[in-house]
Amino acid sequence: MYDVAVLAWEGCAWSEVTPVLSMIPGAGVMGTGPARAREGFTLLPERLAPASLLVVPGGELDAAWDDEALLGAIRGAPRVAGICNGALLLARAGRLHGRRATHTAHAPYASRPEWSALLDAAEPALLGSTYVDEDVVVDGDVVTAKPWAALDFAKTLAGSFIGRDEAARLARYQRGCRDLAGEDPHARWAAFLAPVSGVATTRAQVRAHVVYLRALERAGRLVLAGPFDDGSGGLVVFRAVDRAEAEQILARDPFVAEGVRVATLRRWSLSNADNDHLGA
Repeated sequence: MYDVAVLAWEGCAWSEVTPVLSMIPGAGVMGTGPARAREGFTLLPERLAPASLLVVPGGELDAAWDDEALLGAIRGAPRVAGICNGALLLARAGRLHGRRATHTAHAPYASRPEWSALLDAAEPALLGSTYVDEDVVVDGDVVTAKPWAALDFAKTLAGSFIGRDEAARLARYQRGCRDLAGEDPHARWAAFLAPVSGVATTRAQVRAHVVYLRALERAGRLVLAGPFDDGSGGLVVFRAVDRAEAEQILARDPFVAEGVRVATLRRWSLSNADNDHLGA
C-alpha cells in the first residue's frame, strides 16, 4: 500500500502534481496503463493499488471521466486531493458531496467557449458540494486546489508526511527562495529611504542605486523596492541574517553612502500561513 500515490491517465496535467512528487519521498504513480500527459511525455504508472492519500491532477478528463477503475480508486482512498480539473474527477466519484471545495469550473475562471462541454458535464457532479473561492481548501480528508496553487497544494499535502516546517522550506526553495544560514524565514528588513532636505539627487546616483538593487536581487536578497508616489522617498525590503548584516547591506546602498537619503531600518515580521499568522 502506498502512503501517497498520484493518479495518471491520458491527458492529465502532470506539471500540477510535480511538486507533490518532489516533496513527498516514495510517492507512487498509478493508473490503468501507459498514458501520455498533457505536457507531451508518456507516463508508465504502476497498477492501481490502495493508497492512504490519492492525488488527482487536472488536465483533460475525456479518458478519465467514465473510467470506473480510476473512479473506484478515488472512492476507495481514505484521503483524496484534487487540483484544477482533478477536483471535478473527485466530484464525479462522489467525494465532494457535502464538502467545501475549490476548482476552476466556476466563473470567471472557465469563461472560454471551448470549456462549455466540460462545465455541462461537471455541473451535476458538483451538486451537493459548496464552492469556495480560495486557492487551497481542506475539508477533512479532502483537499482541493486551483491550478496556480500547485506549490501550496503540495505543501499542504506534504506537511503531514515530512512536517509543516520542512514542507514550507521546500515550497520556498521551489519558488526560488533559498533559506540563508541563521536567517529567520519569517522575517525581512525594511529600509525607508527619505530625501535629504536641500540635497539634490543626480541621475548618476539613481543609476548607482538601481545597480546596487539589481546586485541584491541576483544574490537572492532583494524582496521588493520602489519609490512612494507622493515623493516622500522609497522603500527597500531585503533579507539579512541579523540587524548587523542588514545595517551593512543598507550602508552600502549608494543613496545612503553618498548622503542623499536618510535611512530608517526596521525588522519586519511576516504574517502568513506557515507561522499561523504569528499565532493570532
